[in-house]
Amino acid sequence: CERCNDKKEGSRKAQERSDIVFLALYLRRNPMKSKLGVVVSIGQKTFTVFVPSLGVSTLVFLDEHKSWIKSQPLEENAVMGRRIKLERIASHNGERWTELMIKSFTKIRVTCKCQEKPPIGVKLEFE
Repeated sequence: CERCNDKKEGSRKAQERSDIVFLALYLRRNPMKSKLGVVVSIGQKTFTVFVPSLGVSTLVFLDEHKSWIKSQPLEENAVMGRRIKLERIASHNGERWTELMIKSFTKIRVTCKCQEKPPIGVKLEFE
């Protein structure tokens, strides 16, 4: 019945949200540094990163890193898709890279934290 399917779908979504909130509250007390993340999609000033060890996917906002990274979106093409060129303009956490090309399936290191503003969720910071 349609009503039963709606209830089941609502229950599944509530369970997924509960899992994210629990993980975020755990990360508030125990942030995780240097976790492997994989870029799954790219916007103009953001990219979505999947962290396999936590099973979570969320956005990384480049504006939150502008004190040490200069970003430049590149023209999208059929072969490479959308890309963002990052240039490190200041020292940060002992990283050695100076330039990085972000494209789909790029492996990066992120810090996993609790989001400071509502709604409660997982926040990723690029390293």
